[in-house]
Amino acid sequence: MSDYGRNSGLAKFIMGQSGGYNAVSEAVEKCAWRNKRELEFLDSPGVFIELAGIDFKRALNITIDGGIVEFDAAVEGSFTWQTRQSRRHDFNGETGCQWFGLHCVMEITDKLENFKVARTEIYSNERKKDLPNPATADFVPVIYKKDFDGEATKFLKKWYPQALKEPIRLPIREIAERMGLKVITDVPLTKDLSVFGQICFADCEIDTY
Repeated sequence: MSDYGRNSGLAKFIMGQSGGYNAVSEAVEKCAWRNKRELEFLDSPGVFIELAGIDFKRALNITIDGGIVEFDAAVEGSFTWQTRQSRRHDFNGETGCQWFGLHCVMEITDKLENFKVARTEIYSNERKKDLPNPATADFVPVIYKKDFDGEATKFLKKWYPQALKEPIRLPIREIAERMGLKVITDVPLTKDLSVFGQICFADCEIDTY
């Protein structure tokens, strides 16, 4: 069983492709067993725990190099655990949740391939409050107002560094072409003109009117 957060289509896609869910759940369960003393819902490490589900919370620190995507994922694992209640070996089932951080690598062509979890760690409640470079579960970066200038500078440094040397009007079409995009301006995307633009990062067919 797994959840993907509100409107998190990309997270659902990742978890459903190339064994993504199995890779994530296996990494989380192994990390939990290795570090039972750090699990915040357990009073004692000497109990049996079993992973019941994964909730993909958010993505972090996303980097893209060609078709290789690396990112950190914050996920919540829900567990069942059992404590012995008497000398007759009766057990009482309990449930608990814990956040984990996973460093993931995947390759994207026309599909998702070679998904793997390279590193897993436990996120404490304190760590959850200050996760760096956050994005939604759909990989949309969360950029705070105070960071706008820094993000713009990084973008221009990569795609149009001339603009950092002197104040000039940005040639949007030229920048798009440097990014490998072809700009098409004379094709309406919807009948009522309610959609102003669409970006495609791979060859595909789209509806036009």
